[in-house]
Amino acid sequence: MIWFAIGSPEVSGSGRSLSLDPQREIYPNAPLKLVAFGLEFPELPELMKPPEALDQRLREHYPLHGPPPVAIVEARSGLQVSPQGGIQTGGLRRIDRRKRNAVVLTRRQLIVETSDYARFEGFRERLAEVLRHIAETVELPAVERIGLRYIDEIDPAELPAPVRWSDYLAEELLAHEHLLDGEPLESSAAILLERGVGEQIVVRSGLARSAIVNPEGPLYIARSPQGACRFIDIDSSWSAPPNDLPEFEPEQVIATVERLHAPIGDAFERIISERLRGHLRAKRELDPETADDR
Repeated sequence: MIWFAIGSPEVSGSGRSLSLDPQREIYPNAPLKLVAFGLEFPELPELMKPPEALDQRLREHYPLHGPPPVAIVEARSGLQVSPQGGIQTGGLRRIDRRKRNAVVLTRRQLIVETSDYARFEGFRERLAEVLRHIAETVELPAVERIGLRYIDEIDPAELPAPVRWSDYLAEELLAHEHLLDGEPLESSAAILLERGVGEQIVVRSGLARSAIVNPEGPLYIARSPQGACRFIDIDSSWSAPPNDLPEFEPEQVIATVERLHAPIGDAFERIISERLRGHLRAKRELDPETADDR
């Protein structure tokens, strides 16, 4: 597990309609491998033992028990994320039968993630249901951080050979790779932008020697690269002031998630080229493991 898009406006379960562009494009050949929502709250040691009431509510859509989650206390400063304190296992991980969707609860975090993302509206509805279950079964003391993360992996094996990455990605992201002679084996670039009070977006991109979303993890990852790949990792987040933490209210969390989602598609579109868009628009054969639910 890693902690941490694009159809027409629909109406949410609460009756609110999204102000989303009805012309935004859905790529049938998208390289999106994982989408994750994360909510951080002040530590609740009692959550190291799964709450039975929550466990029962999640069983309908997440009937499988996954491996115990690992709780890691982290400190963030700009682009840096570093562990603070010990690492403990415990908590709750529930997974659906097709192993594409999971809910994780630790003493510090709630995570809802999917490797079968079709559009934001559907993910938001699934998230809203989980948040309702949390509100009815767990007394979260406050909210410290809310994040939304999208991870794409572009497999060169799926592109026409020979692959020149400058044909597919913004030159600005690739410039640092040409400072030295020879072809890089790995590279990474990161950009952090403040978007408002407490809000920021971090865009990481680069070249990895292997898939960065673990294909052997709890969730099934379709078409995982077998070798080197390009990655685009976008993390849009909001953090509360340390001396003024808001109450946990599901509707407010969803409203924040909608706001955090807004710049993610634009960031992705600025990174990719028209040639790559043509590849992403191409129809592909459905993975037999996912074809029944498309």
